[in-house]
Amino acid sequence: MTRKCEEVVPLLGPMNDGALEADDRAWVEEHLRGCSSCSDRRAFLAAQGQALREVLAARAAAASFDGFADQVMARIEKAPRASAAERTPVWFREMWGGHKGAFAATVGVALAACMALGVFFMPPRQADDGAEADGQVFADATGPEVQEVDFGTHDGAVLQLPDDTTVIWMSDDKTVQQ
Repeated sequence: MTRKCEEVVPLLGPMNDGALEADDRAWVEEHLRGCSSCSDRRAFLAAQGQALREVLAARAAAASFDGFADQVMARIEKAPRASAAERTPVWFREMWGGHKGAFAATVGVALAACMALGVFFMPPRQADDGAEADGQVFADATGPEVQEVDFGTHDGAVLQLPDDTTVIWMSDDKTVQQ
């Protein structure tokens, strides 16, 4: 299958860098054998890459980092210190970002401990006559009072429990039949 130059050109850079997959490399090389334009473009890209490497190597060799750390520290010492109002949000973001899991686990354990202490130290429920309720929800012999109610667009019920506790239950929207 013959490939078009438009398909080959974007792959020339990765091919020169050795980053092209073997199967793609095979058909690109096949195309290059028959296309002088793409071969010339590949040679041009390789020459540009080599020229850039030489310039960067020369600049890196000429660069001197002697005393660089001292210069940086001197600039830091001269810079005005940020106010507490400017530092605080940064501190919180870094602390939360770095320790989010630990904070979440700590909050979960603390919440569970508080709930356990609340249950442990909760006084037993007393019935109206002063005797313990023994875990019964309804202390009187009559039981709860349930009334069915039509709320217009919802069906529901009102449940009256002892100690003036009211529970209102509503269903999903009911379909209106006409």
